[in-house]
Amino acid sequence: MPPSDNSIFHNNSKARVDIFGVAILLLIAAGFFYPMLFDGKVIFYRDFNLITYPFRHFLSQVFSQGAIPYWVPHANGGLPFMAAFHPGVFYPPSILFLMDDITYALNLFYVLHFMILGVSLYLLARCWSLSFVAALCCAITGMLSGFMVASTLLSNFFMSAVWLPVIFWLFHQYWVRKHIGYFIGLIAAIATQTLAACPEINIMTMLLLYAHSLYFLPRPPGVSGVVRLTAPLGLAVVLALGVCAFQLLPTAKLIKHSFRHSGLDYAAHTQWSLNADKLSTFVLSPDYRGFFNFRLLPDPVDGSNLKTEPKPNKDLAGDSPAANKNRPPLVSGFLHTVYMGLLGLIFVLLGFLFRREKVVGFWLVVFLFGIFLAFGKHNPFYPIVYYGTPFLDLFRYPEKYIYISSFAAVFLTAYSLEALIRYTRDRQIKIIWVFAILIILSGIIGLLAKWKPYFSPGHSLTILLLFGFSYAMFYFRKMKATWFAVSVLLMILVDLSIKDAQLLPLIDKKYYQEKPMVMDTLADSLGKHRVYSGRLQQEPNDKSYPSGPTRLASILASKELLYPYLGMVYGVEHVNGFNGLALELESSMIWWAVFSKSPPERRQRILTRSNAKYWINGDVLTPYSKDYPVIVPDRVKVFNEALPRAFLVPKMSVPKEGDHLLNTYYAESFDPLKEVLLNEEVDFEESSHFSGKVERVAYKPNHVTVQTNQEGNGFLVLMDSYFPGWTVKVDGQDQPVLQANHFYRAVKLGPGKHTLEFDFIPEGMEMGLKISGVSFLLIVFGSLFLRKPMKKFIWDEKDALS
Repeated sequence: MPPSDNSIFHNNSKARVDIFGVAILLLIAAGFFYPMLFDGKVIFYRDFNLITYPFRHFLSQVFSQGAIPYWVPHANGGLPFMAAFHPGVFYPPSILFLMDDITYALNLFYVLHFMILGVSLYLLARCWSLSFVAALCCAITGMLSGFMVASTLLSNFFMSAVWLPVIFWLFHQYWVRKHIGYFIGLIAAIATQTLAACPEINIMTMLLLYAHSLYFLPRPPGVSGVVRLTAPLGLAVVLALGVCAFQLLPTAKLIKHSFRHSGLDYAAHTQWSLNADKLSTFVLSPDYRGFFNFRLLPDPVDGSNLKTEPKPNKDLAGDSPAANKNRPPLVSGFLHTVYMGLLGLIFVLLGFLFRREKVVGFWLVVFLFGIFLAFGKHNPFYPIVYYGTPFLDLFRYPEKYIYISSFAAVFLTAYSLEALIRYTRDRQIKIIWVFAILIILSGIIGLLAKWKPYFSPGHSLTILLLFGFSYAMFYFRKMKATWFAVSVLLMILVDLSIKDAQLLPLIDKKYYQEKPMVMDTLADSLGKHRVYSGRLQQEPNDKSYPSGPTRLASILASKELLYPYLGMVYGVEHVNGFNGLALELESSMIWWAVFSKSPPERRQRILTRSNAKYWINGDVLTPYSKDYPVIVPDRVKVFNEALPRAFLVPKMSVPKEGDHLLNTYYAESFDPLKEVLLNEEVDFEESSHFSGKVERVAYKPNHVTVQTNQEGNGFLVLMDSYFPGWTVKVDGQDQPVLQANHFYRAVKLGPGKHTLEFDFIPEGMEMGLKISGVSFLLIVFGSLFLRKPMKKFIWDEKDALS
């Protein structure tokens, strides 16, 4: 690797230089995210407003009560929360959600991740002997890249990606310095990335680290060298996974109740694959501010649009193509941009000129390999990857492979910059080759600007011109190498700061803090009845924003209409929900499939028999005044015949083999207040006379208390989801929880007053805690007693001389 060149700071120690570099990065991050840190702005688009914010808000609420949220009651009649993995309950930075101000805590949570990314990239580059300026170029390219900024909207993908340079740096330091502290830090970093809940990123990170280590770290020749390198890295992974067992085992148990258990078919797996349209965002980044305010309707004369039919807003996740070429971009797919900065792209292309350098060649191969895989269904060779790679069918979206290409581009920025300076200084490169790349890029920018007018080319062409001018000055020795590198650094900073600030949609925090207007009507539903927001007479659709005059207006309407999981923020319990939280749990998807395929009158009966008393009508158009949704009081419909949250019944039956339980339960002739349908035979004797009532239902985190009083034998039916992990004590004695009416819980009761205490502990939690405890003890024991033996795994180049 090239030697460090710190000529500007030759009088300072390396440590002081690095402290200065870290301080610069922290200041840049604070400036870039100033609106989130100091101006009360919050993110609000895509997964962030419909999933991320509600999940973190619920997490904060339960933490404030001194509990761990194993269960969430706010969707699908209740669902496992911690075991779903996605919410990141045990993810270490989630400790920030103990703060009272959840909106600021969430902003700080994400800005902290960007700071970790920038600082760790800088330290890693310095560890690899890159110069001060090159290391800053690497760090800023990674920290402010469009890829990373846009990934913030995807939460777990972003959180996991941040830890790659931390893991690389810790393993490199451990291998070079032979200190057990770095090994323990490596275990902690791998565990943290694991708990960020994007396992695809974990796998890609470790494979990339292993390949990089085999290629670059000093080791004995032959098989023994591979073993010495593999052993500590493999041990770190095993111990990290062991530490995380208290999370991983419950998640594995939960997946068995999911449609993912049998794997995703090829079409589902490759749904979002990189296409040629997305490749254009390597060159030019879209401005999403114009997109949110783009008018889907002309302005009416009176300034309102209360009766005008808007154009449809088809997606909730940004997966529809732009309506026309003049409309601001709505790029299809998982990521809406892969922009790494124009300078980053220049240095990737320049890397082909320096490909014979070992390190440049390695990252070029990684860059191309990531794109090759990311093409997914557009790649004719991808089926070989899909069918030949074990467990790959458990994951989705090949676009995620851009993760490794993006980090390759980050490292190529630094290495190609240093190679360009060195080759130019030694006259090993002709200026015509550099300018040929700039001219080709200029032509591509011009063509893209003509194809997509919303891509503003002026900024990018200016950057190309400045780079070409600076390089010409350096090439003809009118500028020193140090100042050329500094000019490149400034261009990277300006380019990414201007372009990528447009990628993070922000809104005032009152968007989350102010209650929707419909909450006045729903106030008495909390803990008693559920809510359905959507279509009933028309075909239900859980993947559409409300129609609106602008995209921003549609998003505001989704809040006012209390889409799942936004209701979680205000305590509303939805009868349905999106599949992201539930990992496509079979019971949740069956409910939605039956509901969506039923005729309207049966849909209403399904709702009332699911404890849904309130319907926020999605069949009618949402009126707008000055682009703000107007929700009139009669938008909320009340179903007075809705079943109560808990009730007593005197009879039971078990459907005969071949009968469909749900057909019976949702039949108009069936009365769920008089009989409960069980999934198994129970020893039960009907009473000649039965009466009773539920006197109290009270909820606490992972716990429900029900008090009843009855004459005769019967069953309590609790309209909360049946799920393994729920237990019940009746008057202090254990009783079985029965599966009632397919989705819900029932408990057999005798005459008299009873107190039922329901508790939820995820399946696998007990065993997971034991494995985590043993793994932790092994780490402590190893750090205390195995320092010297572990050094034997590490080979020093001095060993070869002896």
